[in-house]
Formats: sequence, C-alpha cells, structure tokens
Amino acid sequence: MTSDAAKYDDEVKRTEVKPTLIDVSIKTQHDVLLLVEACLQGVLHHIPGHPQPAELQCLFQSGNIFVYEENSSGITKWKDGLVWREEYLKDGLRIAFTKDKALVKRSGTVEHNKTRHYVISYCVVENSLEKQLKSPSEDLRFSRLSIRNDLLFSA
Repeated sequence: MTSDAAKYDDEVKRTEVKPTLIDVSIKTQHDVLLLVEACLQGVLHHIPGHPQPAELQCLFQSGNIFVYEENSSGITKWKDGLVWREEYLKDGLRIAFTKDKALVKRSGTVEHNKTRHYVISYCVVENSLEKQLKSPSEDLRFSRLSIRNDLLFSA
C-alpha cells in the first residue's frame, strides 16, 4: 500500500509542464524580478517540475518563459536537451546560444525567503524575431505589479 505522499508525488511528476508565459522574452534582471513577483502573487505560476523528454521538443520555442522554484519543483539543474555555446553574463543574466546561433537562452535567479527562483527564457535570433517579443517590463499585464523590497535587494 502506498502512502498519500507517494501518490501525490507521482501525480506531480506526471503533471504536464507548460510555459509560465509565452510570447515574451526576458531582457534584464528587472524582468526576472517582475516574473518572480508575479508568481509569488499568483498572477503567474511556477512550473511544477522538470519537463518530460517527450515534452522537450515543443516546449523550448521562441517566446516561452519558464519560472521554477528550486525546492518545490525538484529541479536542481535545468535540462532542455539542447547544446549551448558561447555562454556569458550580461546585465545580471546568463546568456547562451545554440551551435547555429538560431536560439538564445537567457536565465536569471532570484532568492526569496531562502529559496531560489529561476527564470529561463528562449527566443529566436534570426529574422529579428527577438525584437518583436516584448519584455515583461514592456508588457502592460505587469505595469501595476510592485516588486517587494526583499526581492529588489536580493538581485
């Protein structure tokens, strides 16, 4: 007989992972703060766990953003199955490109109440599609969102 906790863990593991936000791209650390704050306030939702291998191909597309909380998600390292090159830091974000430089991944981390929150953003570089994607700072859905002080000071 399995315990209720084990049943719950199995259900969480089977939960389909969907992007936290679509058609947006993080461009600054302030964007990371906005998205984490939106998750903390319940405006957006953290992803429940790591995507399953069958989900990877359709999830990691331009404009998709994933926000996860390290402890509750069980994600210790973000794995997307892609090969990343030319990784560097800029404006508080970690930026990496695929071998063919067609896809860029930006990521940022914020700590709140001794828990790390990660934001991962994907966008296509070619054809200036990246410029067509708004950042959370430019998105009116987040214009009235106020970032709590402890997040601001953790960045």
